[in-house]
This record gives sequence, C-alpha cells and structure tokens, in this order.
Amino acid sequence: MRAAFLLPLALAACAALANPLDPLPEGGGWRVTAIAGAPVPTGAEVTIERPDSRGISGRAGCNRYGGQISATGARLKIGPLMATEMFCVDLMTVEQAFFAALDQVDSARSTATGVELLAGDRVVITATKQVRFP
Repeated sequence: MRAAFLLPLALAACAALANPLDPLPEGGGWRVTAIAGAPVPTGAEVTIERPDSRGISGRAGCNRYGGQISATGARLKIGPLMATEMFCVDLMTVEQAFFAALDQVDSARSTATGVELLAGDRVVITATKQVRFP
C-alpha cells in the first residue's frame, strides 16, 4: 500500500524536475510548419535554431532573427528578439504571425517529428526537426 502511494509522488517529482528547454536542445534546428494552426505558406522559410545554451535564432519568413531563450521553473521564455529589417511584401504577414506566436510561448513539447511550442495548453507553433541548415 505504501509503495502505491509513493509512486505517484515520485513521478510528480520527476515531472517537476524536467527542464522546459529539453524539447529544444542546444544545437538543434527545426522548420516551422504551422503558426497558430495555419500552415506556413509554400516559399516562406520559417526556422528555429538553438546555436547555444541561451540563444535562439533563425528565419522568420523574410528576416533573420536572434535573441534569448531561458527557463524559469517549468516556464519557457523567448526574448527579447532582434531581427534584420528587410521588407518582403509576400512574407510580412507570416513573419508578424510568427513573432506574435513566439511572444506567447511559455512551454514546449517534443513530438514524433519535431516540437510544438505552446501558450498554456494551446499549440502556437509546430515545427519539424531539421538535421542541418544551409
């Protein structure tokens, strides 16, 4: 009876110790396939890269971006971010949606093909794992 009581406590303790950055490991790269449930349009390159332990960077559709990623307790924080300032008529809507979604992210979870970034329990970004970026 005692073991049955202790097992849920042990599992809860392990879950509490999980690092919210684990689904986005340093050195990893992902191609964003959906933002707020909408597929990324063909021809728009939206990526997430983790060049080092505190950095996040990639392409936002038109511009390159970079900034910080960190964890406080079980919560993930992305930003502040900086981006180049090119203007691409056909890609600005995608880029604005991507940056708005990144601003909401507070957690991440691994999937069979990549990662999902969440705001609460709502998926705001879906991405597939990339082995290597050009």
